Amino acid sequence: MADQTPLFKQCINIIQSEIKTAQIKPIEQPNYIIKDTFLKECFELYQILTNLNQFINEIKLNYLALNDDKGLSTIEKDNIDEELQVKIQQTYKKLTYLENYESKRNELINKHSNWTSIFGGKSDQSIYFETLSSHRNAMLKFLMECVNYVNSKFTNIQNKRHVRERQINSLNFQNIDEEEEEMDDVQITNLESLEVERSGESYFSQEQLQELETENKEFLHMKTNQLKQVEKVQQSIMDIINIQNELSFKLQSQGDQISNLIDVHSQVEMEVKSGNKQLNQATKKNKRSANLLVMLCFILGILLVIIDYIKFI
Repeated sequence: MADQTPLFKQCINIIQSEIKTAQIKPIEQPNYIIKDTFLKECFELYQILTNLNQFINEIKLNYLALNDDKGLSTIEKDNIDEELQVKIQQTYKKLTYLENYESKRNELINKHSNWTSIFGGKSDQSIYFETLSSHRNAMLKFLMECVNYVNSKFTNIQNKRHVRERQINSLNFQNIDEEEEEMDDVQITNLESLEVERSGESYFSQEQLQELETENKEFLHMKTNQLKQVEKVQQSIMDIINIQNELSFKLQSQGDQISNLIDVHSQVEMEVKSGNKQLNQATKKNKRSANLLVMLCFILGILLVIIDYIKFI
C-alpha cells in the first residue's frame, strides 16, 4: 500500500489556508439596541454608596468617642459631617438625574411604539424596550434604597454624637454650678470671720444667697429642658428629611406608573379607533354585497317571469 501521508498533509494545508482566508461575519445587532452610559453611571453610583457605607463603618467608633485623645477632634467630626452631607446630597441629585433621563427616554419610545403598534402586534423591538424599562426601574429603586440606608445610618450616628455631647455639657454645667456654690460658701465663711474688720462693707445675706441658688437651679433646669427640646426638634427634622426622600421616590414611582397607564390608555384608544375604521369598512362592504344580492335576486325573478310568460304563450 502506497504512503498517503504527503497527500494528507497537502489536504490539511489547503483546509487551513481556506480557514485563514475566510472572513468571519460579525454578529449584527438590531438598530433599536440602546447603547448609552446608564448602566455605567448606575454602577459608579453604587460604588460611591458602597464606599460611603464602608467609610461610616470605619469611623464609627472614633466618631462616637468622647475623648479627643482616643477619637477624633470636634473640628474633624464637623468636617466629616459636612463632607458626608455634601456627598449624600450629590448622590440624591445624581439619582434624580438618572430617573429624569429614564422617564424622558420612555416617553419618546412610547410615542414611537404607539404609532407602530397600529400596524401589528408586539414586535421584538417593543418587547426589548419593555424589558429594558422594567430592568432600569428596578435598578433605580435599588439605588434609592441604598441611598436612604446610607443616609439613615449616618443620621443615626450623628444624632448619637450630639446626644452624648449634650449630656457631657449638662454634666459640666452642673459641676461648674457646684464649684460656684463651694466658692460662695467659702466666701460667706470668710465674710463672717472678717465681719468686725469689714463692718463698713456690704455683702449678701443668707436669704439672698439662698434665693440666688434657687434661681440658679431653676435656670439650669430650664436650660436642660431647652436642650432636650432642641434635640427633639433636630430628631424630628431628620425624620422629616428621611420621610421627604421616601415620599419623593414614591411620588416618582407613582408618576412613572401614571405615565405608563396614560401610554397604555392612548395605545388602547388608537387600537379602538383603528378597529372602528375596519368595522366601518367591513359594514360598507357588507351593505354593497347585500345590495348586489338583492339586485341579483330581483333580476333573476324578472327573468323567471319572462321565461314563464314565453312558455305560456
